[in-house]
Amino acid sequence: METRLTRRPGQAGTKKYLARYGERLVCVRYLYDERNRCRHKTIELIVETVPWEPNARRPRRGARLCFVSLLAHGTGPPALVH
Repeated sequence: METRLTRRPGQAGTKKYLARYGERLVCVRYLYDERNRCRHKTIELIVETVPWEPNARRPRRGARLCFVSLLAHGTGPPALVH
C-alpha cells in the first residue's frame, strides 16, 4: 500500500471527520492498494493528552559526533549533504 495523500483538519476530504471528532482529529490519509485495486481512507486521532516536561536531550548510547568542514567552490548553489 502507498500513502498518496494526507489531509490536515479543515482541508477538503476532512470535513465529515472534523465534525465528528473535532480537535481530536490529526489527519486523514488516503492509502492506495495496487494489488487489491482499492483505496483506503484512514484517520489519525488523539486519544490521550497528558502533561509532559521535556528533558535535556542526551546523545544515544554509542553515538559519536563527527564534524565536517564544507567549502563552496564556484558561483552555483551549494550541493546538498546528507
